[in-house]
Amino acid sequence: MPLLKRYDIRTSGDWSVWRAQDDVTRQYHLVKQVAEGSPYRAQLLRRLEHETAFLGQFTHAHLLRPVRIEPTEHRAIFEDVQCSLAQYVRGQGPLTPAQVGQVLLQASEALSALHARKKGHGCVNLHSLFVGPEGDVKFADFLGYEFDTSPQIPVPDPELVYQAPEVIDSGLGRIGPSADLYCLGYATLELLLGDRFEQLFDLPPGVNWLAWHADPRKQLVDWKASLGHVSAGLVDLIEGLIVKAPGERAYHTAAEFTAALKRSRLAQSLALPFYRHVEPASKPQPRYRPGPVKPRRPGGRGPYLTLTPLDSSLPTRSFSPGKAVLVGRADSCQLIPHGPGVSAKHALLNCHDDGIWRAYDLASTSGLFVNGVPRPRTRLRPGHVLGFGGVGYRVSLRTTSRRGVSKFQIRELLHEGANGRLFRADWVAHDGRAVALRFLPIAFENDEVEMRRFLRGIPAASTLRHPNLVRLYRAGVSRMGAERVWYLAMEYCPGRSLRDRMQTHEPLPVSDLVRLARDLASAITALGANGWVHRNINPSCVLLAEDGTAKLGDFGAYRPSVAETDRAVTVVAGPRGDLVYQAPECVAGEGEPTAAADVYSLGATLFEAATGQPSFDKRLSYPELCKAVCESPTPDPKALRPDLPTPMRDVIMTAMARLPMQRFATANALLDAVRSCEM
Repeated sequence: MPLLKRYDIRTSGDWSVWRAQDDVTRQYHLVKQVAEGSPYRAQLLRRLEHETAFLGQFTHAHLLRPVRIEPTEHRAIFEDVQCSLAQYVRGQGPLTPAQVGQVLLQASEALSALHARKKGHGCVNLHSLFVGPEGDVKFADFLGYEFDTSPQIPVPDPELVYQAPEVIDSGLGRIGPSADLYCLGYATLELLLGDRFEQLFDLPPGVNWLAWHADPRKQLVDWKASLGHVSAGLVDLIEGLIVKAPGERAYHTAAEFTAALKRSRLAQSLALPFYRHVEPASKPQPRYRPGPVKPRRPGGRGPYLTLTPLDSSLPTRSFSPGKAVLVGRADSCQLIPHGPGVSAKHALLNCHDDGIWRAYDLASTSGLFVNGVPRPRTRLRPGHVLGFGGVGYRVSLRTTSRRGVSKFQIRELLHEGANGRLFRADWVAHDGRAVALRFLPIAFENDEVEMRRFLRGIPAASTLRHPNLVRLYRAGVSRMGAERVWYLAMEYCPGRSLRDRMQTHEPLPVSDLVRLARDLASAITALGANGWVHRNINPSCVLLAEDGTAKLGDFGAYRPSVAETDRAVTVVAGPRGDLVYQAPECVAGEGEPTAAADVYSLGATLFEAATGQPSFDKRLSYPELCKAVCESPTPDPKALRPDLPTPMRDVIMTAMARLPMQRFATANALLDAVRSCEM
């Protein structure tokens, strides 16, 4: 039948993949065709016939359905797709964590269908994952093999940048389902990072990508630091996939990974937005270029960098985020350290689009050092000591007030994490009152679920007034260049958080513990009286005032009661470590969180404050931690702290009962029990 090419999806020396339209029926199809100039046309046609026959065995929603093969044209016709995920990310940019969660779920379900029949994909990457017409994901481009036949899988094409070590070298392990999952882990990193993905490998020019995977000594560079906008739960899932040794991977089949992903509640029912194809104005550049990657100019977004020399005779220098800083002896350098071992062009300091400063060694003679350790590239953090030859500088980062929040004068950075940056600031319009000012991550606005939570929860949270609840003064959005930045201005608690106080892992004195329990029980009683549940009580969101009063914070977690919410918005999310404070029914996904879940979280927080240890070991893998919370008996704090008064022990044990009906019936009942402990 006559097929009209609409646009190319991928072209190489061996293959041409394109979206076509039937000239008669007007239906769209994906066409995969052997390139006319390829010297291996016969072999590639046999592979295409094998792939079509392999896919024809399945009728799965996320496996691409073949229509027919046309041997005379050296091509196969498949059902319609919009583009490949590689093309989607190249055109639309990296996906949000919520979108990645849904892509992972669909991809792992497709792999589960394969692995259940002891068949492997063999070529998992963003070129073999396609975006369907409805925004769903479909697998294609199969090498297709049987696990039990000791396959020798060929390298699919020279552009491949990740493949399981045991596939590359059979001496590194037996090929099984986890080989596909290994590649899925790297595909996930590429979806989240886009153009920044290749920087994780720190490869010199000319090094083979697949040789990197086959070398067990090679590891990714600061990959977790690159995922500051990603929840720790998703980071843990990725970490369990990308282990090089097959026997040490956290998931050995796609079914195991799918189950862990569903338990994590990271996957949302989100279709990818429609792909709009735009023809490139010029010949596209190769996707992976050899040689070092030059950091992109940020256009002025991010903090100011201040470098204070360890040698007091040298001047302190400050740099804006709008320009890269060249360090060296040459006159063209912006920073010229006067000392031994400094090369003409020693290093480059640059603030990226994500607002993060990074340092890059420019093949200097003596190297770039961070806190005395040689690093070819690194993220700059406050307090780091950068060493250029024999000259050292201490790093400070200062964020200036942004338009829309100019009434706040920023004083110091208090905390930086996945939820953004928290500063101590002065509220100029209110006589310089000290406030805690949080700037949410840039990626926050692209997360539809989190945005809906914010817009619905913040206005009501600002009306709450209670001595044990952190007061929200103001929340809003300000412009920063072409983008918007969301912020929260809250009551400042100079005592910092309960987490900070418990860093020594020493239990709190009994008197402080009882006071803490009373304050937090009063806080969740006040929330319940207003028809709210907190949903994320843990030591990090318990702040301490100057007089030691505990205040419950984290406005982003407050939610209306279950009757006023919908399931799509009330999913449980958060770092893996927070699972030890989540009620078992929340971890298992059994219904919506209620006030009983807050009672459990408060009990788990008191357990750690009473014993100096969390109720369950946070070092467990994500699936193991979920299982421990849901199935293990309630731990006894008195076993870890024999001097704990029995009434206080009973309060904690009752609050942490595994079944909701076995806990305190209301927050008021919990408060009454704590008051009896005081008496």
